[in-house]
Amino acid sequence: MDHLQTTNSTSWVPNLDGERVVEGIHYGWLMKDHLSRYRFAARYTRRKRVLDVATGTGYGASILRKYGALEVVGVDCVQDVLDYAASRYGHRGLGWVNSDAYEMPFEQEFDVVVSFETIEHLKEPERFVRACKRAIKPGGTFIVSTPESVGGPLVSEYHEFEYTRGEFRDLLRDHFSKVTLFGQRRELTERVCPLGGLPKRYWESHVRQGAGSHTLYKLMDRLNKVPNHLLAWATGVGESYREKIAPIDEPIRQSKYLKDHYFAMIGVCTVD
Repeated sequence: MDHLQTTNSTSWVPNLDGERVVEGIHYGWLMKDHLSRYRFAARYTRRKRVLDVATGTGYGASILRKYGALEVVGVDCVQDVLDYAASRYGHRGLGWVNSDAYEMPFEQEFDVVVSFETIEHLKEPERFVRACKRAIKPGGTFIVSTPESVGGPLVSEYHEFEYTRGEFRDLLRDHFSKVTLFGQRRELTERVCPLGGLPKRYWESHVRQGAGSHTLYKLMDRLNKVPNHLLAWATGVGESYREKIAPIDEPIRQSKYLKDHYFAMIGVCTVD
């Protein structure tokens, strides 16, 4: 672990904006999807040396290590967040590196590079992909995810760009010899919402600003979603169905209770 940086500082504290998710905080399906992506990646990382780019609070790096990776190095550009990750998950088989994602100090050092929900935040995605590829050994694997764009506004105000399926595939094929895309999460259409837009407005105006009650938000959010979950479950498209990660080009089941596309795409790419 030649490139590791560690300190005893833990000045960063968890928050609720969903941009740096933390184990143990309720983010609804958002957190479930983050965890599911890392468990999906774990099938490629057993007994491998792994780089987790934009590791954030470190829970993903910890998951990959627990699932059998030989070593996982987490990279992030915010030292305080890395300090939080190190204090929570330690250093046994885990390393924490402060680095800009464009200028990572690695050259063909890792069997697998993982970066989830990162590329859409960056102004120079091609440069980012090149930096990740540079860190991978010949024959290694790059696993990357991003929301699937089907038009309309961006999913998040923090995103620079969101890719259609074709755009994402083309970007990755420009750099990797083999690219396979998977789809994750069919979202509910939320046809029945007893509280309307109240939970979202409360989140934006109170909870996200550090005020209000997170418990109250959770209650309102769940009350709003219960009818839709029940309708989806009754028609065979409940949570267990929607959690599955599947090849993105396979035919999907149509349902009036589900949107007709995946929320996120996961690219699995091979380096020559």
